[in-house]
Amino acid sequence: MRIIGPELILNKIYDEIDFNQIPEKIFRHLVLSRVIYPGSKLRTIEYLSRHHQKHYSSSTVYRFMDKLGDPLAKSSESTNSEPEFDLRKKGLI
Repeated sequence: MRIIGPELILNKIYDEIDFNQIPEKIFRHLVLSRVIYPGSKLRTIEYLSRHHQKHYSSSTVYRFMDKLGDPLAKSSESTNSEPEFDLRKKGLI
C-alpha cells in the first residue's frame, strides 16, 4: 500500500480550483500549510521553515496578506448588497 501525503492531494485540488492563477508562490505555500497545519500566521511561518525549507519573514507574510485582503474587501463592498456574513457571530472562529 502506498501512502500519499496530504501535500500531493491538496496540490492537485489547489490547481483544479484555479488557485494556481495567483502567480505568487507564497500564496500556495500559505494556503496549503494552513489547511495541513492550521494555526496562526507565525506558526505557519515556523511550519514552512521547519518542514518545507521555505523561509518567509513575518513582515513578508503580513504584507502579502494585506495585499491580498485589499482587493477582496473592495470587491465584497462593491458587489455585496446583503449584510456581511461574520463567522465570529456564528461562533465558527
